[in-house]
Amino acid sequence: MLNNVMEKKINLVEVLTKKAKVKFRTSGGNTWYTTTVESIAGDDIALAFPEMFAAIDIVLGDKLICRFTNRGTEYVFEAKIDTIKVQFPQLIKAKVSSDIEISDNARDSFRNDTLFLANVIKIENSEILHSCVRDVSTTGMKLISKHKINEGDNVGVHIALPLRNIFDSVVKLEGKVVWSKTRYSYNEYGIAITQIDELHKDRIRSFLETYSENLAV
Repeated sequence: MLNNVMEKKINLVEVLTKKAKVKFRTSGGNTWYTTTVESIAGDDIALAFPEMFAAIDIVLGDKLICRFTNRGTEYVFEAKIDTIKVQFPQLIKAKVSSDIEISDNARDSFRNDTLFLANVIKIENSEILHSCVRDVSTTGMKLISKHKINEGDNVGVHIALPLRNIFDSVVKLEGKVVWSKTRYSYNEYGIAITQIDELHKDRIRSFLETYSENLAV
């Protein structure tokens, strides 16, 4: 007798509920948006329309890469947009088009939405550029700034994480600009971390663990 043992597929409605927070980006985009689930039934999911900048990126028929956490585990799935409702309440309706998977590198790569100050130092000339951190992980971050930074530039980044213990909040690292976008009156940059010591990496992990409950079901 053949022993056909198959891994049980994850049912989305068992791990994701209404009003849970979801992060998504388009398959060809770099910007992650955070929103909430308005309804879910089978493979159909409705998301509240996120911040206004998302309107630039989202097109009917686009494939979305979606991420969310439930009890400390990060899940990932893909969905195809079949309806964009622009009248109130604004919604994005999509149909799940992939299996629901557990992220293999959730601890190190999961990013938390943030907005706090950072000093970016250009390695080539030590110029200091005032910026804000939009999201962060132990492998990279997204920055917004009015200053111009070129793709491929090597930079140092000094940030103070919003933790209660200010003595454990300072993080210093080096990174490389891997993408950039111009958004109205400011710029967005994706930074891949190229050098960071374990102490500062642990501080980022502590920050992510402290605030991950905001993204949990």
